[in-house]
Order: sequence, then structure tokens, then C-alpha cells
Amino acid sequence: MKHSLFASILLLMALFTVCKQGSAQNNTRVKTADVPCFGAAFNSNKEVYRGSGYAESTDFSVARNKAYLLALQELSASIKTQLASVSTLYTRSENKPASFKQEFEGLIQESINETLDEVKTICQKQENLGKGKLKVYIALEVDKKELLKKIEGKSAAPTHAALDFQKTKFEDLFNKEMEKTN
Repeated sequence: MKHSLFASILLLMALFTVCKQGSAQNNTRVKTADVPCFGAAFNSNKEVYRGSGYAESTDFSVARNKAYLLALQELSASIKTQLASVSTLYTRSENKPASFKQEFEGLIQESINETLDEVKTICQKQENLGKGKLKVYIALEVDKKELLKKIEGKSAAPTHAALDFQKTKFEDLFNKEMEKTN
């Protein structure tokens, strides 16, 4: 009994030491400025939304597709978060009912989906990791003005004719929110 307790304590101490050494080695962080397609130059600003991603694979096209999807997810989340805020501010300022907000958010979602089909790849780099493995980095961008054009175009479409869309008011709120991005 004493031997098994002693062995268990030794095993736990050994595991603790190994884990502590491993976490000390993992604590060396890489600055995002040192990672291709990441860092301040690839952040969203008042003119554009941006998203970055990276992925590893032995197949270049698989790594590129994964990195592209991750960057697209980040970009989409950024746009949706900001436009949800703008939509709430807009519908409150116009004293519109909940049904208006739902239809308006549907219009915004349609616009986002169309805009995401037209993203620009602003950075793509690959790194050879050895043993046939690659890491691909990608940064994507959507122009704010293009997104606004989509929203304005959708609001004028017959399917959204019931919306009383005040373009200048929405654009002012949108621009104020974009200013916060800096």
C-alpha cells in the first residue's frame, strides 16, 4: 500500500514537472506582426472590413481552402456584429416595430451574403513546415462602400418595398460605427 501511494506521488510529481516545462516552452508568443497576413495592417478600419486565417496541410489546396474559410468566418463575424449594432440603432431611431427590424435584418443578411461572394484576397503566403506540410496564410477584405451599395440596392428591390428605408440616416449611423473600428 505504501509503495503504491509513493509511486503515485512520484508519478504525479513527474507529470507536474513535465507539464510545467511544456507550458514554459509554449509561453513564448509570436507577435501577430510577425505572422504573415496578420497584424495591424490586416485589421478592419473605417474604410474596409478585414479577416485573416491560416491552416496547415500536406495539400496546398486543402490548406488554402481552410485558411480562406477561416478568414471568411472572421470577416463575416466582424461585419455581422457591427451591422447588428447599426441595425438596432437605426430601428430605434426610426421608432419602427419589431416586424420592421426583422425584415430589415433580413435585408442586411442578404446584402452581407452577396458581398461575401465578392471579397478580395489582399494577402496570401505559404510556409513550408517540412515533411511535406505547408501552412497557408490568407487575409480578405470587403470595402465598406460596396456593402452600403448592396444594402441600398436591396432596400429598393420590390421584395423589400414595404421598408421605409432612410438611406442617409442609415449611412450616418453606419459611418459612426465604422469610425469606432480604428
